[in-house]
Amino acid sequence: MGANHLFVIDREGKVAFRSEFAHAPTLYKALSQLDDQDGYGTVLAGLDRSMHMLGATAYGWRGPRRGGKVSMEDIIRRAPPLAANLKMGEMMQPLLAPLAARSRPLPTSAKVAMAAGALGLAVLALRKWR
Repeated sequence: MGANHLFVIDREGKVAFRSEFAHAPTLYKALSQLDDQDGYGTVLAGLDRSMHMLGATAYGWRGPRRGGKVSMEDIIRRAPPLAANLKMGEMMQPLLAPLAARSRPLPTSAKVAMAAGALGLAVLALRKWR
């Protein structure tokens, strides 16, 4: 198992929830549900395999940058969609970083508004590059 796994143990010492990619808002939900169940039983269906990509998107270019120009060029050449995601994340880092650091889940209305804003920025960026 990787260093990013997360386990929530209930009062009986049983695994109530496991996440393959630690994510603070998901942990918050799991602990809240476990608290509602008086500390017993499975929560959030017991398992989360979702890849929570917001932090990786916001901070993704840091690793390749440390590898130098060749590392960055390799990603751009061999994985253009990943490079585009990382570039967009870098441009939107002032907006994404505080969201990636949140411990509580965002309300659905905030997620919808942010998705619409991100789509609008993407359209503007595409128009600018033409």
